[in-house]
Amino acid sequence: MDILLKARGFTLIELMITLAIAAILVTTSTGFGNIIQRNELTTVLNTLITDMNFARSEAIKTGTEVVICISQDGINCAKGDSWHNGWMVYYDSNGDRRKDSDEPLTRQQNALGGTITIVYNGRPVDNYVRFRSDGTTHYNGTFALCNTRDTELKRALVLSNTGRLRSASYLPNGKAVNCSN
Repeated sequence: MDILLKARGFTLIELMITLAIAAILVTTSTGFGNIIQRNELTTVLNTLITDMNFARSEAIKTGTEVVICISQDGINCAKGDSWHNGWMVYYDSNGDRRKDSDEPLTRQQNALGGTITIVYNGRPVDNYVRFRSDGTTHYNGTFALCNTRDTELKRALVLSNTGRLRSASYLPNGKAVNCSN
């Protein structure tokens, strides 16, 4: 009696191709996640730079003090130094560093809600930056932007007393960027 047995399964070549494809996917997906996190940090950094430059430009253009401060509601400036909770830009026509009802809100950034934290270390305070009518702040400060998932992804946004901003990989003193309060 001739009985033909049919073999079922995968050939060695099929298994090798499957493993090669799986290895490529694992390798690229890890790198792709890093690209996404890096892009998120860059996007937040660029948003903060844009709003800071806008505030400075408006102060110069209108001859009025313009404040950018931490705000979760777009009405009041909040205490603290955690800028990832959101911020707002407004004209401070009376110079009291509080947004009054007659002072227009020009921009608002809602809480980021992602993996980026922003901590500001400025003097004399950490919860706002005030641009005077000549575009100066009269104090220096540094924003530290960090990714909570990847501690190696961090940037500093350095604010000079002249109102100029620059992005850096390290703090002005040469130390590493640190987002702890």
